[in-house]
Amino acid sequence: SNWINVARGLFDINFLKDNATATGPSFNWYLVKTKATVEAAVDRAGGEKVVLMGHSAGGWLARALLLDEAWARANVRGLVTLGAPHQPPPEGFPDMTRGVLRNLKIAAPGAPLDGKDFFTVTVAGDAIDGDGSGARQSAEKLAFNSYEMVCGEGNVAGDGIVPVQAAHLDDTRATRLTLEGVFHSIN
Repeated sequence: SNWINVARGLFDINFLKDNATATGPSFNWYLVKTKATVEAAVDRAGGEKVVLMGHSAGGWLARALLLDEAWARANVRGLVTLGAPHQPPPEGFPDMTRGVLRNLKIAAPGAPLDGKDFFTVTVAGDAIDGDGSGARQSAEKLAFNSYEMVCGEGNVAGDGIVPVQAAHLDDTRATRLTLEGVFHSIN
């Protein structure tokens, strides 16, 4: 129900021009809510830092939250993402994040917080090979279409929504796990 807030982007020139950021009106609500939840958890745990875990968009939004480095170092000890597209789509392909992934990659191209006293784990599912020649409503054809939108290539492996290559950060400081037979969600 909160995702309707993304429609706020319709009044944001950067969103309309595919140059949105996570702190813009479309996604900032998520960052504010997550930050408050994390701070409450840290307080309840007597100051123990938390591990952020984000699935799909929650993964890249968690990375965006960690751009506030002072806040992140005070509250978070690690990040685990599950089936999160970390790479922006190539030029010429529609960007479902309206530029957020591209701008996030520019601001933080690799593991958050330079890997100092902080860990990052990206988890990708490897359950379906995209196949552009598959039957129209087949899982392989649907995966092909999704993968092509995410990374520009459809004939690759992934979780049915996010291709493996997009679910991992290009940074050796991040632990990359690829799990065979794991789908994005309700595939």
